[in-house]
Amino acid sequence: MVLGVRALHERGYRIALDDFVYDLAADPLLEIASIVKIDVLGQEWDEVMATVRHCRRPGLELLAERVEDAEMHQRCKDVGFTLFQGYHLGQPQTMSTGSISSDHLLAVQLLARLSHEDVAIRDIESIMRSDPGMVLRLMRVANSAANGLTRTVSTITDAVMLIGLKRLRAWMVLITLSESQTRGVDTSVALTRAHTCEQLARILGDKSSHRVVPGATRPPRIDPETAFTLGLLDGIASTLGIGIAAMKGSLPPLGAELDAALAGTPNSLRTVLDAVRLYEQGKLEELNALGVRTADVATAYLAALAWSTQASAVVAAS
Repeated sequence: MVLGVRALHERGYRIALDDFVYDLAADPLLEIASIVKIDVLGQEWDEVMATVRHCRRPGLELLAERVEDAEMHQRCKDVGFTLFQGYHLGQPQTMSTGSISSDHLLAVQLLARLSHEDVAIRDIESIMRSDPGMVLRLMRVANSAANGLTRTVSTITDAVMLIGLKRLRAWMVLITLSESQTRGVDTSVALTRAHTCEQLARILGDKSSHRVVPGATRPPRIDPETAFTLGLLDGIASTLGIGIAAMKGSLPPLGAELDAALAGTPNSLRTVLDAVRLYEQGKLEELNALGVRTADVATAYLAALAWSTQASAVVAAS
C-alpha cells in the first residue's frame, strides 16, 4: 500500500490521511502526506495531543474532524490545527436539484436559437423535427383562429412563416411548458416573468426615445425580444430548481449581452430582470435604487398577467 501511495505522491497527488491514529508503521505515510485528519471527539485529548506531536513536520497540515462547539474549535487552533470539519462550522444539509427534461430542453434550445438576430427558418425547422408532438401542436396553433390566420398551413416552414419568428418564441414556450403543468410544475411564474421583462424593456425604450437632452448620451437600447428570452430562461431555472450554470450547459452559444445578463453581469438587460424580480418580491426600495420606476414595472407586470392567461387558454385548447 505504501508503495502505491508513494507512486501517487510522485505523480503530484496530495495525500490526506483520514481518521489518523499514530503508530510506527505510519511513519512512511507521514513523510509524504500533505494533510492529516484527526478525530478530536472520538478519543481522549491526551491521545489527540500525542498524535499531533508525531505529526509536527514541515508542510504537513492538521485537520480537526468532528469539531462540535466553539470551545473545541479554539482548543484545536491553539495546538496547531489549521483545517476544521464539524457541526460547529455548519450542519449537514440534504441538497436537491431539478433537472431539465427532454421537452424543457428542446424549448430552451429553441429559445436560445431564436435569441440570435441571424436565425434562419431552416434552423428552427431542424430543431423542431426532433419532436413530432411539438410540430403537431405548432400546426394546430398556426391554424387556430386566435392567430388571425385566414388559411391553413401544411409544413413546418409554412407555420413558422405565418406565425413569425418573434411570435413563435412565445408560442413554442407555451406549447412545450404547458405539458409540464399536468405533472404539477407551475410554469406561470416563468412565463409571466418573461413577458414582464419584455414589456418593461419596451416601456423603458419608449421613454428613452423621448428624451432630447443636448449633449447627453442616449441610454443603450434594450431589445424587448432578448429581454423576454432572459426572463424566461431565468424563470425556468427558478421553477425547475436548477442552477444557471446547469441551464447554460444545455444551451447553444448565446448572444454576448444575453449570456452576460443570465450570468448576473451588470448591464442594461440585467437591470430589467433585476427590476422585475425585485417587484415580484415586493422589494420596492431596492427597485427604486435601480433607477426604474415602480409604476413602470407594475404596468408591465399587469400586461404580462393578461397575456399569460389568454395565451395559455389558446394553447390548452389546441
